[in-house]
Amino acid sequence: MTLMVCKKKRSEIEKKTKWWKLKKEECCEEFRQKLRQALGGQVVLPDDWETTAEVIRETGRKVLGVSSGRRKEDKETWWWNEEVQDSIQRKRLAKKKWDMDRTEENRQEYKELQRRVKREVSKAKQKAYDELYTRLDTREGEKDLYRLARQRDRDGKDVQQVRVIKDRDGRVLTSEESVQRRWKEYFEELMNEENEREKRVEGVNSVEQKVDKIRKDEVRKALKRMKSGKAVGPDDILVEVWKCLGEAAVEFLASLFNRVLENLEKAYDRVPREELWYCMRKSGVAEKYVRVVQDMYERSRTVVRCAVGQTEEFNVEVGLHQGSALSPFLFAIVMDQLSEEVRQESPWTMMFADDIVICSESREQVEKNLERWRFALERRGMKVSRSKTEYMCVNEREGSGTVRLQGEEVKKVQEFKYLGSTVQSSGECGKEVKKRVQAGWNGWRKVSGVLCEQKISARIKGKVYRTVVRVAMLYGLETVSLRKRQESELEVAELKMLRFSLGVTRLDRIRNEYIRGTAHVGCLGDKVREDRLRWFGHVQRRESEYIGVSYIFIYSYSFFIIISFVIIVIIITIIIVVVNIVAIIVLVFIIVFIIIFVIIIFLINIFVIIVCVLIFVFIIIIIFVIIIVFDTVYAIIVIITVIFVIIIIVTIIFIITFIFVIIIITIIPIIIIAFIIVVIFVIVLIFAIIIFIIIIFVIIVLVIIIVLSSSSPSSSSSLLSIIIVMFIILITIFFAIINFFIIIIIIIIFVILIIFIFLNHHHQNHSMWYFCTYHSSPAIVDAPTWTG
Repeated sequence: MTLMVCKKKRSEIEKKTKWWKLKKEECCEEFRQKLRQALGGQVVLPDDWETTAEVIRETGRKVLGVSSGRRKEDKETWWWNEEVQDSIQRKRLAKKKWDMDRTEENRQEYKELQRRVKREVSKAKQKAYDELYTRLDTREGEKDLYRLARQRDRDGKDVQQVRVIKDRDGRVLTSEESVQRRWKEYFEELMNEENEREKRVEGVNSVEQKVDKIRKDEVRKALKRMKSGKAVGPDDILVEVWKCLGEAAVEFLASLFNRVLENLEKAYDRVPREELWYCMRKSGVAEKYVRVVQDMYERSRTVVRCAVGQTEEFNVEVGLHQGSALSPFLFAIVMDQLSEEVRQESPWTMMFADDIVICSESREQVEKNLERWRFALERRGMKVSRSKTEYMCVNEREGSGTVRLQGEEVKKVQEFKYLGSTVQSSGECGKEVKKRVQAGWNGWRKVSGVLCEQKISARIKGKVYRTVVRVAMLYGLETVSLRKRQESELEVAELKMLRFSLGVTRLDRIRNEYIRGTAHVGCLGDKVREDRLRWFGHVQRRESEYIGVSYIFIYSYSFFIIISFVIIVIIITIIIVVVNIVAIIVLVFIIVFIIIFVIIIFLINIFVIIVCVLIFVFIIIIIFVIIIVFDTVYAIIVIITVIFVIIIIVTIIFIITFIFVIIIITIIPIIIIAFIIVVIFVIVLIFAIIIFIIIIFVIIVLVIIIVLSSSSPSSSSSLLSIIIVMFIILITIFFAIINFFIIIIIIIIFVILIIFIFLNHHHQNHSMWYFCTYHSSPAIVDAPTWTG
C-alpha cells in the first residue's frame, strides 16, 4: 500500500517592487540615473502616460528589486546572517549524506551540525536583538519600535488569517478559486445594489465658467503634503517615486492633469449616480469639475484582496469610491443638499458624515423630525438604518411614550455613542470613563510585547505608552467634566499599566511619583486639564457662529464665573448693609459714643470701597466678555446700561452732598443730622428695592413674551441666555449701587462729625451759646457733653 502525501500549495502572492528603498539617498540617486539612461539621456519624462509608467516600473524593478511574494508574518527571519546561512547549508548536506548512507558516523556528524546551527541561530538572534534595542533608543529606530510591537501583537493571536468562507447556502468553501469567486460575488452585489428613489423632474442649471489650468506650484504643494509609506495603487507607482524625480515629475504631472481637463467628453449617454451630479451642480460646482468627477466614476472597476489572493475585477456602478480622498467631500455635498429642507441649526441637528443626531424638546417633535429626515433621504436613494437608529430621553417622566418610525418602534437606550464618546441620559460621564479605561487596556495589550520587554529602556516604554495607550485613554475627555473619583479611576488604571511595564508591583512599595518619573510620564490629571485648556483656546479662536463658542464658552466658563462673583457680592453686601443699619440705629440712640461707632463703621467701609472697586472692574471685564461672545448689538446695550447706571449714581451722590453742605452751613443739631441721615438711607433702600422689583418684572415679562412668540427653540434658548446674563449684570450693578450709597453716607457722617469736633474745640463757648440761644434751650448749656 502506497500513501501519497500532497505538499500544501503555497498561495501565490503578487511580487512587488521595493519602492521603500527610495528613502535612502543613494538608492534614489541611482534610480534617477538609471531612469535617465532608459529615456535616452533625457531629463524630461515622455508625454504618454503608459510609456512613462512602464519605464518607471521597469527601472524600479531593476534598481530596487522585487519582493519574494511571501508575507512577512510567515517567517520571522529578520535576524538572518551569513554564518547562519552557512551552518544551515552544511547541515542540509550532512542530512542528505546520512539519508544516502545510514552509518553512525554520518548520523553523529548530522547531529553535531544540527546543534551547531541552533547555537548559531541563538547567537544571531541575540546579536540582532541587542542591535535592535540599541537602535530603538535613537530617532531612526522609532519606526522599528512600532513595527516590532505590531509583529508581536500578531504573533500573540491564535488565528491571523481566515482562509475559508461560506457560500449562499452556508457550505464552507476551502479552495482558493471558490473563496475568491465568493468574495467577488458578495462585493459585486453589495456595491451595485441601488435603493428605490423618486426620479427628479426638475432640472438644475449647470455652472459654465472658465477653469484655470493646474499650475506647477499646486502640484508641487500637493506632492509635498502627500504622506510617504502608503499603499500602492493599481499603477504600482508610489508617491515616493514622484518625490524622488523632483521637478521632472512636477512638470509631467501638471501637463498630464491639464490634458485630462481639456480632453473630457462633453456629454454621456447614460450617467450613473444622478443624485451626485445633481447635488454638485446645485451646490454651484463648475461644470468642468462635474465632468472630471463623472469621468473618474465612468466604467470604474475594483478588486477584492483577501487571504487567498486577489479576485477578478468587477464593475462598480453605485455609490462613492471606497478609500478615495474625494469621497468624503462628495458625500458632504450630497447630504448638504438632501437635508437642506429638514436641517435645523446646532445643536438641534448635528451631522458628521452619515451619523446624524436630532434633538427636540418633546417626544412628538422628535418623531416628526425623524419622519421628515427619513422621507427626505429615502426618496433620493439613501436609506435610514432601522437597526442603528435609537433614541434617548433626558429628564424622562412616567408615561412619556415611545418613538416610532413608519410604525416601527425605535429602540430606546439610556446611553449612546457618538463620535467615539458615550452620552448618558442622566448627564453623568461614568460610563464614558469606564470605556476610556477599557480602551486604554486594549491599547496596552497591543503594545505589551514592547512594554513588557525587560531589555527596552524605561524611557522608550514611556514614549510608547504616551503615544499609543494614553492617547486612547484620554480621547474626548477634554469635553467631559470629570469628578475627582473618576479622575482617580483613570490614574489607578494608568499606574497599573506603568507598574506592569516596569516590572514592579505594589509589594515593592515604590511611590507613584517615582514610577512616573522613571517612565517619563506626567500626571494624568494635569494632562486632562492641559487638554481642556487647549480645547478651550481652540473653541475660543473659532468664529462666533460656531456652536462651541456660544455654548461651551458661556455656559462652561463665563456663566460659572459670573454666578460665583455675584454670589460673593450679594453675601458681602448683605453683611455690610446689616452692619450699617445696626450702626445707624445705634447712632440715633447713643449719641455719646457716635464718634467711636463712626470710626468703626469707617474702617469697615474701607473694605467695602475695595469691594466696590473690584465690582466695577468686574463689570468692565463682563463687558469685554460679552463683546467677545455676543455680537456688537448686545455689547452696545450693556455698555449703555452701565453708563446710565453710573450717571444715576453720580446724580444721587451730588444731591446727597448738596443736602449735607446745606446742613453744615445751617449748623443743625447732631441729632437732627442723624435723623436726616437715617431718612435718606431709608429712601435709598426703598429706591433700590423699587428698581430691583422693576428689573425682575421686566425680565419675567420678556421671558413670557419670548416663550409664547418664539417659533424656533434655538432662538428662544439664545435670547433666554442673553437675558440671563443681562439679569446677572443688573443684579451686580444694583448691589454695587447700594454699597456705593452706604459708603458715601458714612463718609459724609464722618466728615460732619470731624467738622463739629473742630468747631467745638476752637469756638466752644460762643458757638455753643449761639447754638443754645438759637433754640431757646438753656438747659443744654449745663449738659456735660457741651460744656466740657
